Amino acid sequence: MRDSGFYRGGCGVVVQRAAALLRRLSRAWKSFRQRRGVRNAIALLILLVVLRADAIPPSDYFSQQVDYLVSGRQFDFILWEATAGLDLVAHTAASPQAYLSEAQRKSLVLGYLARVRRIRELEWQLNQVYSERQGEAAERAAEPLLAELHQLRQMQARQVSLVEGIVAEQVEAVLITEGLGWGGYLWPPVKFSFEPLPLALIISPRDEIRVKEEVHLQPGVPLEEWEDIENRVDSALNVSSLVTDIGGISTYPAMVYETSSLHWLMDVVAHEWTHDYLVFHPLGWNYYTSPELRTMNETVASIVGEEVSKLVIARYYPEFVLPPSPPPEQEESEPDEERFDFAQEMRTIRLRVQELLDAGLIEEAEAYMEERRQFLVSQGYYIRKLNQAYFAFHGSYATSPASGASEQVNPIGLQLTRLRTQTGSLKAFLDTVAPMSSYEDLLRVLAGGPPD
Repeated sequence: MRDSGFYRGGCGVVVQRAAALLRRLSRAWKSFRQRRGVRNAIALLILLVVLRADAIPPSDYFSQQVDYLVSGRQFDFILWEATAGLDLVAHTAASPQAYLSEAQRKSLVLGYLARVRRIRELEWQLNQVYSERQGEAAERAAEPLLAELHQLRQMQARQVSLVEGIVAEQVEAVLITEGLGWGGYLWPPVKFSFEPLPLALIISPRDEIRVKEEVHLQPGVPLEEWEDIENRVDSALNVSSLVTDIGGISTYPAMVYETSSLHWLMDVVAHEWTHDYLVFHPLGWNYYTSPELRTMNETVASIVGEEVSKLVIARYYPEFVLPPSPPPEQEESEPDEERFDFAQEMRTIRLRVQELLDAGLIEEAEAYMEERRQFLVSQGYYIRKLNQAYFAFHGSYATSPASGASEQVNPIGLQLTRLRTQTGSLKAFLDTVAPMSSYEDLLRVLAGGPPD
């Protein structure tokens, strides 16, 4: 599977959780007041009868409709933070990794990732066993696989906090070396937790490509329910929606998908830390202010994540450094064979969809995306759904091939990449972008002026 829509995302959750908490407190206060007597209950009933829906602020009304449509499936960040916070305090106080040598740390991390890979293999083999056999035959074939799986999971449970602490310290050490610390300390400290991640429900208007709403659903919602949720939301609200996997969320500690890839792990941990860092600066405060600022946040985090990942691996795992990619003219290719370019195809699709939507041809744009999706599947890119919400979600990560970014459409990735080259150091780059509170600030800096 080359592209399943699995990408890191769901960031900026700090603001979303704060808003959710305020809504809960408001509801609790209203409930308390309603218990004060029959008169208040009657008054509330009258208000519910006579109050028109359009008296509710439109953004709140839309969010309430979405909450109703996915009721029972939403992820509870408040409960998760309470549990994760206690675990974080306990592990930080103990800090067992402080007593290990660099060789021991490296061995623990690589061993953990290797077991993740083996666990995935065993799960696949068990699925195959139960698909091909039944009854006692299936149980006999599955018994040794289940025994090994149980043993591996027990070992992972004993070492997970230790491995999280080691990786966090390695990423933090590189960030401090890059000049982002004060007196040998980094703020905020790098903290993350391997977790079964929530799913993201992305909602875009049908007549434009924009994240109108993002809701996080409980981990483990079966794949067969994804389309049911999407269809329910689309029909009720006349929108384009997409349920998708994500790879990390910038809670604190950050939630990170358990992976067997060393490069991907370091990238996501640094990516999510960047969001936690930006929360203390105007760029992070304004995450939800506009689609451009959301894209700027995600693209900055992607640039930092990719760069820091390479530095961590070069410092602690040098044998895993990837060789540089050869220049295009040196790549071997068959003279009569045209190599399929996924990134170029996505840019072409994104540009054409934008043209159709600008012309008001919504149904034509949707039919075109479905036709191109089927073509991409024929090329080995198994995209489950290609719609406005897909491009809105991936467009936030403007360095991703799936974003369809170009100079004509969503140029922010190219602009921030150019700015990163101009700023020299990673610290200078973050110092430059962190104070930005609008897309115009980025354009102004690229033109040689300061942000407002």
